[in-house]
Amino acid sequence: FGLGLLWKRSSGTAAIVAALGTFVFSILFKFLMPDTPFLLRMGYVFMVLVALFIPISLMSKNTVKADEMDANTVKTQLKWGRILLYSGILLAVLGLVQKIAFACGGHMATLQFYGFEAIFFLAAAFVVLGIYLNSNAKDKVQDPKAIGVDLALFRTDRTFNIGAICVIVLLAVLYILLW
Repeated sequence: FGLGLLWKRSSGTAAIVAALGTFVFSILFKFLMPDTPFLLRMGYVFMVLVALFIPISLMSKNTVKADEMDANTVKTQLKWGRILLYSGILLAVLGLVQKIAFACGGHMATLQFYGFEAIFFLAAAFVVLGIYLNSNAKDKVQDPKAIGVDLALFRTDRTFNIGAICVIVLLAVLYILLW
């Protein structure tokens, strides 16, 4: 959904393939991996759909010249794109190191069963966001129906930020106390 809405190269064809693929791969994975928890299966479906969505969008010939972005927007998107891309790669490497350490006799049983997938899914999400931000900053073409996104839409004032931090801290305290 996020790629389809915010990535200027996303195509209608890729969106249809992803929408239909959601149903097909969910059913397929349900029967191929019946003992795998639902959220883990959906993580695998997400990765398969992204692996389909990105190349289909990039191969689309239905493009127009991209809207010009100001230098600050390009710089910000490239900076965060690199941070997310490198963070995703680092997380994937750390997840693999953890998996190898357990296979060699490490004692991280909880991480073995759910931690690896969580780390790997987060790594995949970071890599996808990194690709999306780098592509938006560098691409010279876009889908004709792309929606322009201005970074100013995501700016919040100090009061909102303090309130958001308070809510996060409150939720963290409640989870710690009541879990």
